[in-house]
Amino acid sequence: MQGGQLPPETEKAWMAGIFEGEGGARIYRTKARKELSYWPAVQAISNTDPLLIKRVTAFLDQLGLRGSYWLRKNSNGRDKPGRGHHSLCFEVRIGSTKSIPIFLNAILPYLTGSKKTQAELILAFIELRNSRPKRYRNQWTGKLGDECFAADEALYRQQQFRPKAALLQN
Repeated sequence: MQGGQLPPETEKAWMAGIFEGEGGARIYRTKARKELSYWPAVQAISNTDPLLIKRVTAFLDQLGLRGSYWLRKNSNGRDKPGRGHHSLCFEVRIGSTKSIPIFLNAILPYLTGSKKTQAELILAFIELRNSRPKRYRNQWTGKLGDECFAADEALYRQQQFRPKAALLQN
């Protein structure tokens, strides 16, 4: 841990607010070696203000975490001609199954609505993934493999198909 101390509660609440407005958590499904794989990822912040990104980075440092940093040329992530009116966009991502729970648990008490639901779903997914024997975390073979795949698929679909009306009730 670089700072030697955890961020104060006010910083956690601030980060939760930034995450609510500018961030998100997802389970991504990819196809590798003819099998589906599921990976959680947190896009902690996507913003055009480099000072805000610097403060997010300092928050991650206090938690002892590293993120990956991206610079995009416009709002949709593509460098298309004729789109010069978009500002540079900075993005911080956390993709490690060890780092994501640390980050989300730090801000979870301050999250509300759909972002809290997203965070809880990602945490459940990581807990389920880590509870398995290592060889079944990313590949599915045999009876246990089928059960793991079904559980991953259920959480993935739960994330994908949230009706807007259900989100508004939270």
